[in-house]
Amino acid sequence: MPNLTPRIDLSGLDVIRKLVILSREAGACVNQSDVTKHLFVPQKYFEGTLDEFWQAIPELDASFESRRKELAKEDKNSDSLHHITTENARWDFAR
Repeated sequence: MPNLTPRIDLSGLDVIRKLVILSREAGACVNQSDVTKHLFVPQKYFEGTLDEFWQAIPELDASFESRRKELAKEDKNSDSLHHITTENARWDFAR
């Protein structure tokens, strides 16, 4: 079932929850607050109303397209990178 707002997906909250679950299954004592996240959408897009989000989000189109073209030249794409230790976890949107 899709989320009611794309901001939930873009915030990384679902990924962080799953990362915490996997970390705990692997024996780490990790909470959501222990996860360091590096998002590709700036924090300002998560503030305000959903209508404000939809009005502002096209501002990112040019930078996303530029990044996509740069990666395509190198035959790469954007990926999500997860790193888990017994002390913490990290989620990066990387290339």
